[in-house]
Amino acid sequence: MQLFPKQILDENFKYHSDLSPEEFKTEINDLLHERNNFKYPPNLAGKFVSENEIKIVAKWRMPLFFQLYPTTNLIVTFSESNSNSTTVSIKVVPHSIYPMLFIFLPIICIYFSVTIPIEMKGAYFYAIMASIIIVGPIILLTLSKNSKRNLKDRFVKSLKLQSSF
Repeated sequence: MQLFPKQILDENFKYHSDLSPEEFKTEINDLLHERNNFKYPPNLAGKFVSENEIKIVAKWRMPLFFQLYPTTNLIVTFSESNSNSTTVSIKVVPHSIYPMLFIFLPIICIYFSVTIPIEMKGAYFYAIMASIIIVGPIILLTLSKNSKRNLKDRFVKSLKLQSSF
Protein backbone atom coordinates (compact mmCIF):
# COMPACT_ATOMS: atom_id res chain seq x y z
CA MET A 1 0.00 0.00 0.00
CA GLN A 2 1.27 3.44 -0.92
CA LEU A 3 1.27 6.29 1.55
CA PHE A 4 0.94 8.95 -1.16
CA PRO A 5 -1.27 9.09 -4.23
CA LYS A 6 0.31 8.82 -7.67
CA GLN A 7 -0.02 12.56 -8.31
CA ILE A 8 2.62 13.47 -5.72
CA LEU A 9 5.07 10.65 -6.45
CA ASP A 10 7.83 10.39 -9.06
CA GLU A 11 6.73 9.21 -12.48
CA ASN A 12 8.76 7.62 -15.27
CA PHE A 13 8.10 7.96 -19.01
CA LYS A 14 9.78 6.53 -22.11
CA TYR A 15 10.10 8.39 -25.40
CA HIS A 16 12.19 8.09 -28.51
CA SER A 17 13.67 10.57 -30.92
CA ASP A 18 14.79 10.15 -34.51
CA LEU A 19 17.97 12.09 -33.72
CA SER A 20 21.25 10.45 -32.81
CA PRO A 21 22.40 10.91 -29.17
CA GLU A 22 24.90 13.61 -30.18
CA GLU A 23 22.30 15.51 -32.20
CA PHE A 24 19.84 15.10 -29.33
CA LYS A 25 22.37 16.52 -26.88
CA THR A 26 22.95 19.49 -29.20
CA GLU A 27 19.19 19.98 -29.48
CA ILE A 28 18.87 20.02 -25.66
CA ASN A 29 21.65 22.61 -25.42
CA ASP A 30 19.89 24.74 -28.03
CA LEU A 31 16.62 24.38 -26.14
CA LEU A 32 18.12 25.39 -22.79
CA HIS A 33 20.03 28.33 -24.25
CA GLU A 34 17.07 29.28 -26.48
CA ARG A 35 19.17 29.31 -29.63
CA ASN A 36 16.33 28.07 -31.80
CA ASN A 37 13.61 30.45 -32.83
CA PHE A 38 10.76 28.92 -30.86
CA LYS A 39 7.39 30.50 -31.41
CA TYR A 40 6.68 29.98 -27.70
CA PRO A 41 9.92 29.51 -25.74
CA PRO A 42 9.59 26.63 -23.27
CA ASN A 43 11.26 28.59 -20.41
CA LEU A 44 13.34 25.64 -19.25
CA ALA A 45 16.68 25.69 -17.48
CA GLY A 46 18.96 22.80 -16.68
CA LYS A 47 22.40 21.33 -16.50
CA PHE A 48 24.05 18.09 -17.48
CA VAL A 49 24.64 15.79 -14.53
CA SER A 50 26.60 13.31 -16.64
CA GLU A 51 27.31 12.67 -20.31
CA ASN A 52 23.80 11.32 -21.01
CA GLU A 53 21.77 12.71 -18.12
CA ILE A 54 20.36 16.18 -17.59
CA LYS A 55 18.30 17.77 -14.82
CA ILE A 56 15.73 20.30 -16.05
CA VAL A 57 13.59 22.78 -14.10
CA ALA A 58 11.18 25.53 -15.09
CA LYS A 59 12.66 29.03 -15.21
CA TRP A 60 9.55 30.56 -13.72
CA ARG A 61 8.82 28.96 -10.40
CA MET A 62 6.69 29.30 -7.29
CA PRO A 63 6.98 32.26 -4.87
CA LEU A 64 10.11 32.72 -2.79
CA PHE A 65 8.95 30.72 0.24
CA PHE A 66 8.41 27.60 -1.86
CA GLN A 67 11.81 27.98 -3.56
CA LEU A 68 13.47 26.98 -0.28
CA TYR A 69 12.46 23.41 -1.11
CA PRO A 70 13.48 21.40 -4.19
CA THR A 71 11.26 22.26 -7.12
CA THR A 72 9.49 20.08 -9.67
CA ASN A 73 12.12 18.83 -12.07
CA LEU A 74 12.79 16.41 -14.88
CA ILE A 75 15.67 14.00 -14.90
CA VAL A 76 16.24 13.11 -18.54
CA THR A 77 18.44 10.16 -19.49
CA PHE A 78 19.07 9.34 -23.13
CA SER A 79 20.90 6.58 -24.94
CA GLU A 80 21.28 5.21 -28.43
CA SER A 81 18.63 2.65 -29.30
CA ASN A 82 19.04 1.87 -33.00
CA SER A 83 21.50 3.00 -35.61
CA ASN A 84 20.19 6.54 -35.75
CA SER A 85 17.64 7.06 -32.98
CA THR A 86 17.67 7.85 -29.29
CA THR A 87 15.73 6.40 -26.38
CA VAL A 88 14.78 9.04 -23.83
CA SER A 89 13.77 8.22 -20.25
CA ILE A 90 12.12 11.02 -18.30
CA LYS A 91 11.66 10.90 -14.56
CA VAL A 92 9.34 13.63 -13.28
CA VAL A 93 10.05 14.53 -9.66
CA PRO A 94 7.34 16.67 -8.00
CA HIS A 95 7.94 19.68 -5.77
CA SER A 96 8.81 18.39 -2.29
CA ILE A 97 6.31 20.71 -0.60
CA TYR A 98 3.34 18.68 -1.91
CA PRO A 99 3.94 15.47 0.07
CA MET A 100 4.84 17.47 3.18
CA LEU A 101 1.63 19.53 3.03
CA PHE A 102 -0.40 16.45 2.09
CA ILE A 103 0.56 14.89 5.44
CA PHE A 104 0.86 17.91 7.71
CA LEU A 105 -2.21 19.90 6.66
CA PRO A 106 -4.74 17.39 8.08
CA ILE A 107 -2.54 16.75 11.12
CA ILE A 108 -2.39 20.46 11.92
CA CYS A 109 -6.15 20.80 11.52
CA ILE A 110 -6.81 17.85 13.82
CA TYR A 111 -4.30 19.23 16.32
CA PHE A 112 -6.08 22.61 16.46
CA SER A 113 -9.45 20.88 16.69
CA VAL A 114 -8.29 19.00 19.77
CA THR A 115 -6.22 21.66 21.55
CA ILE A 116 -8.38 24.79 21.22
CA PRO A 117 -10.86 25.07 24.10
CA ILE A 118 -14.49 24.35 23.30
CA GLU A 119 -15.51 27.88 24.31
CA MET A 120 -13.43 29.32 21.47
CA LYS A 121 -14.81 26.93 18.86
CA GLY A 122 -17.89 27.74 16.87
CA ALA A 123 -19.71 26.24 13.94
CA TYR A 124 -17.46 28.16 11.55
CA PHE A 125 -14.35 26.69 13.13
CA TYR A 126 -15.44 23.11 12.45
CA ALA A 127 -16.61 24.00 8.95
CA ILE A 128 -13.24 25.58 8.13
CA MET A 129 -11.29 22.65 9.58
CA ALA A 130 -13.40 20.10 7.73
CA SER A 131 -13.07 21.96 4.45
CA ILE A 132 -9.28 22.22 4.87
CA ILE A 133 -9.03 18.51 5.63
CA ILE A 134 -11.18 17.59 2.62
CA VAL A 135 -10.41 20.28 0.05
CA GLY A 136 -6.73 20.86 0.93
CA PRO A 137 -5.43 17.50 -0.31
CA ILE A 138 -7.56 17.75 -3.46
CA ILE A 139 -5.99 21.12 -4.29
CA LEU A 140 -2.49 19.76 -3.54
CA LEU A 141 -3.06 16.74 -5.80
CA THR A 142 -4.30 18.97 -8.61
CA LEU A 143 -1.38 21.40 -8.31
CA SER A 144 1.17 18.58 -8.19
CA LYS A 145 -0.30 16.76 -11.17
CA ASN A 146 -0.50 19.93 -13.26
CA SER A 147 3.02 21.12 -12.44
CA LYS A 148 4.50 17.73 -13.35
CA ARG A 149 2.46 17.42 -16.54
CA ASN A 150 3.17 20.97 -17.71
CA LEU A 151 6.93 20.66 -17.25
CA LYS A 152 7.07 17.29 -19.01
CA ASP A 153 4.84 18.44 -21.86
CA ARG A 154 6.91 21.57 -22.48
CA PHE A 155 10.06 19.46 -22.78
CA VAL A 156 8.46 16.75 -24.93
CA LYS A 157 6.76 19.21 -27.32
CA SER A 158 9.90 21.34 -27.67
CA LEU A 159 12.01 18.37 -28.70
CA LYS A 160 9.22 16.65 -30.67
CA LEU A 161 9.60 13.33 -28.88
CA GLN A 162 7.39 10.35 -29.70
CA SER A 163 5.97 8.19 -26.96
CA SER A 164 7.17 4.59 -26.83
CA PHE A 165 5.08 2.04 -24.98
